[in-house]
Amino acid sequence: MSLSPLADSTLEALDQTGSGVAIRGAFHARGNDIASKARALADELVTVGVEPGEPVALLALPSPDAFAAFLALRLVGAVVLVVEPYASREVTRARLLSSGVRLALISPKVALAAGPLRRVAAKRGIYLPVAHDLPELAFAALGAPVLGVSRPLNRVSLPPRHKPAQTHIGDAVLVPTSGTTGSPRSVVHSDTSLCAASDAVLKLVRMDRGGHIMAGTFFAALPALRAGVQIYLPENSIAKQVRAAASVDLIYVTPPELRGLLNAGVQLSGARVFAGSAPVSVDTLRRTRAAGASEAWGVYALTEMLPVSAVEYDEKSAWTGDGDLLGAPCPGAEVRVIDGLIQARGPMMADRYLGELPHAWIDTGDVGALDAQGRVILHGRAKDMILRCAENIYPGLYEPALNIAGVAEAVMVGVSAFDGDELVVVVAELEVGADASRIVPELRRVIAGMGGHKADYLVLAEIPRSGRSRKPDRIAASQLATQLIATRSESVILC
Repeated sequence: MSLSPLADSTLEALDQTGSGVAIRGAFHARGNDIASKARALADELVTVGVEPGEPVALLALPSPDAFAAFLALRLVGAVVLVVEPYASREVTRARLLSSGVRLALISPKVALAAGPLRRVAAKRGIYLPVAHDLPELAFAALGAPVLGVSRPLNRVSLPPRHKPAQTHIGDAVLVPTSGTTGSPRSVVHSDTSLCAASDAVLKLVRMDRGGHIMAGTFFAALPALRAGVQIYLPENSIAKQVRAAASVDLIYVTPPELRGLLNAGVQLSGARVFAGSAPVSVDTLRRTRAAGASEAWGVYALTEMLPVSAVEYDEKSAWTGDGDLLGAPCPGAEVRVIDGLIQARGPMMADRYLGELPHAWIDTGDVGALDAQGRVILHGRAKDMILRCAENIYPGLYEPALNIAGVAEAVMVGVSAFDGDELVVVVAELEVGADASRIVPELRRVIAGMGGHKADYLVLAEIPRSGRSRKPDRIAASQLATQLIATRSESVILC
């Protein structure tokens, strides 16, 4: 037994898979190969001097080597810092240093992006500090080393601690969230909360050994490994993703990934489809069912707690009230609304934010309500509130109605006007091949129905996205709208 029941149970499942395929798609790996790599890497980590409770950064895209590294770190009791490559280089550097990390495990692809190919990577929206900018860290290669960036783990010497770590034994994962370069913030999940989250996902999607899942997120892939379910990791080719989607029992992806499959004409063979992290419109779920899915679910989940609630298309499409129906709380989750703000707790809840006291409840930052059946209704993000003419406008109250047929996604944002006031702008991204001449009048009709909260402008544009789940970046969307309105772009329509 190690210091991690999560790692022990996952390795046990991989041992049972044996020479059978555990991961396919962009990679091909047997269960016993992943388990062997994890145990061997754990021995090397101990030899190098990694201690229980010490944070170690993992800079790798989903792959068999990345999963083996995660399990190895948990076997020795290290805390895995998940590094987000889409933040700015300065924010990423601040997150690494503020966590007290001395060692980073880095895959060859990420090492190339952080070193020789950093200019190419930046054009694709990937920003990583180059190794020589971080003398406080040692970079060890997961696989082949990259000259000037990483070296084999057995040739690494851990530098002295540049900052006392605020993690301890029992912590499992650090996930950076909000915060500035001066004050980054990270969610701390314990081994216990990750086990509970994994169990909750297994119950929700009903995974069974021998099944097949397309997993677009870490929190879908990890439970699958524990359950002995074969994972398909999406490849870069959308055509290959479409072919693979037709051969799996389960699909758990982010909403943008799901829309990508639908836009490519995916034909599903009765698969159960789950889209989580970002809100999922009823139209996207309708299209998913029309493509052949037996079930189409939207999952309400937070970095701090996964999952919170879930809703299937039939139930969501029958909703006629205000706001966005997110469904009943998942087993083990409790939800309450205090002063209009949604709060949640349960065994799958993160322990704390780094350097702060343990959570009693998670403040989701979402404005909402519970209906008579205890289902969660989303009215918007508290921080997304728009102030126009001294009146508070919550975008989440109106955004569900904007997701009509032909609209991939729509967000309502505020654009600075004068004297602290704001204009209200709807930024709508149309589906590929959609007829704007048909959709715009319908959108204007929906906007007109918002009464005193109706938007001042409608902007047709691709919505900027950020983060692991590629959620809409509202700040960037507001900046884009400001620019297009100022230049009197043809994509701007006065409402």
